[in-house]
Amino acid sequence: MNRLDLKTCTIPIAILLVSAGLALGPRTAGAEETTREQVQAAFIYKFTRFIQWPDSALQGTAGEFPVCVAGQGPMSEALSLIEGKAVNGRRLTIRRKIKPQKASNCLILFISRSESNNFGTWRKALKGRPILLIGDWPGFGVSGGHIEFYMDSSYVRFAINFQEARDAGLKISSKLLQLARIVETRKTAEP
Repeated sequence: MNRLDLKTCTIPIAILLVSAGLALGPRTAGAEETTREQVQAAFIYKFTRFIQWPDSALQGTAGEFPVCVAGQGPMSEALSLIEGKAVNGRRLTIRRKIKPQKASNCLILFISRSESNNFGTWRKALKGRPILLIGDWPGFGVSGGHIEFYMDSSYVRFAINFQEARDAGLKISSKLLQLARIVETRKTAEP
């Protein structure tokens, strides 16, 4: 049986983006190739179909589905590809350069590499809140992040820290879990 396996996808990235409803516009000679961050943005949009947030998290969002970005980096621009898309009857909005005290208004928070040294502060500020934490730097998942993007050869793949996501009140579909590498939070030595 042929099926699209998001984890081991061998089809061209442009096809993945088109299947996610993310047209990149017409290509011209010398046009820039699809970036890793654009593929990650497509994945983030697809994740919204396989993750359930508690009803309490959706209250007060005024028909929006807020996706936030902490820190600086190319992901902020790449997420423009999915801005305005429909997610469960809500309009996906992007909030950039978010600070920990404002992150409680997010449903998804992408934590850029520029914030990797501050991840402990982010985790503490958001502990127990139903906010999907996504990052693309090494160790994000085992440090307590929910979904970590990583590269395997030239493919974008992802790991899920199921326990941390569940503790935050998020329900992840078994279909998505089957496509991911499952990781657990690394225990640190107590001082």
